[in-house]
Amino acid sequence: MIATIIATYLSWRFIETPVRRFNGFNARHAFTMLGFGSATLVCICLFIETIHDKNGDLPKVWRGVKTWTELEKKRDPRRSSCEFEDLARGNKDVLIKIGDQKASPSFALWGDSHALAFLAGVDTVAAQSEKAGFFINLKQSLTLNDCIGAYPFNPRKDREPVLRWLENRSDIINVILVNYWTLQIRNEEDIQEIIAICERLKKCGKHVFLMQSLPGPNVIGLRLLSWGFHPKPSMLKVDEQPYDSQMEATGEKRLLSELTSRSIATALPVQRAFFSGGYASGTETQSFYLDNDHVNRIGAIKAMEYVAPIIWTIRDSR
Repeated sequence: MIATIIATYLSWRFIETPVRRFNGFNARHAFTMLGFGSATLVCICLFIETIHDKNGDLPKVWRGVKTWTELEKKRDPRRSSCEFEDLARGNKDVLIKIGDQKASPSFALWGDSHALAFLAGVDTVAAQSEKAGFFINLKQSLTLNDCIGAYPFNPRKDREPVLRWLENRSDIINVILVNYWTLQIRNEEDIQEIIAICERLKKCGKHVFLMQSLPGPNVIGLRLLSWGFHPKPSMLKVDEQPYDSQMEATGEKRLLSELTSRSIATALPVQRAFFSGGYASGTETQSFYLDNDHVNRIGAIKAMEYVAPIIWTIRDSR
């Protein structure tokens, strides 16, 4: 606000007032300046649009299959919903096989855009462990929050086919749940909804793993990396205290405590993969995040290599 006020005053004092008082300035000059200014602004905007963000993006295609990102752009409800039959017959648009393509599927990765962000890490590390599974190619909340992304949806109705499919697949042993818990957990009802889902999965013989939320990155360092600069390590650090406070405030810590005490699910502390005297948002040359919420490919692999021993025994993590 202060910068805007100062800029407004300087514009009025040194540009607008002199122009109004200058007798030689007429309509032709005004339209010329308007055209030049508009053209300059358009060129700047087009240039910004063409800049490639070096931090990455959510996968639009994986193993030759379009992810739900294209459906979301079109406001297509199929980005969050499907029929049980789609899953039962192995529709490749809904079920993308990941990991070791020669192995039999034994796990499922399921959640919202954060599950999609972790797809690269789960796929890579599962292949290294000679494990295979499915990425459920739907954007779904595991709480009662009926609005994720561009438009609302029916969380319970849309995820029911997935739960039924998992209950009918005895070969799927591990289920990795990923949501943006910081935003999705709004109240006690949301916590109980997640617990109920985990209990239902455990009842049918699944080992449930809950991917913990990540600390927010250092925004300044992240922006510099996206532009191709090499910020100092100190500009990429995030203190531990804000993350702990966030866990308390959103109810995620209580959720994890409930799940652990009841032995319903295992927490995957992916955030510890980025800790070194504070949480690192990246190195001087590469980011671990693609934006303020999601990890990129490098961050996803780094996080999964850290927590994979909890799920699988890895022969070679590199």
